[in-house]
Amino acid sequence: MMRIRFKFACLVLKILNTGHPPYLTELLQYHKPAKSTRSSDSHLLSVSRHNLSFGARAFRVAAPKIWNSIPLHIRQSQTYSSFRRQDALLYFSPSRPLAAPAMRPDSLPRLWRYINLLLTYIYNTNRGVTGRGARMNVPSPRQVC
Repeated sequence: MMRIRFKFACLVLKILNTGHPPYLTELLQYHKPAKSTRSSDSHLLSVSRHNLSFGARAFRVAAPKIWNSIPLHIRQSQTYSSFRRQDALLYFSPSRPLAAPAMRPDSLPRLWRYINLLLTYIYNTNRGVTGRGARMNVPSPRQVC
């Protein structure tokens, strides 16, 4: 996920600096508040409204959200290489915690049980065990979890 956000941010910078490709340039517009505010000079993009969750993945919505989430000092980078270096530090720094997959609290014991069954099956198969030990019915992960 972080790699996708990084590539999106780099693409948005190229679009804003060069204006190419024109079909993507017209989808991105700088945010112009009605009154002058402190955030007027922060190079924010306006985020289009959407009704469905599918619409949140559209370029005209996702690109401004990712761009606006980048700190101001990175957005104001003068060159593409400095932006890329600072943005990579933002997304891929060792201090940034990796997002753990969401699991139900009761699914971990079932997952360990499945792994144990699978390893026992593999072990018995490699040893050449015949009879009941070799004919274990290993359930699919969906049946266990």
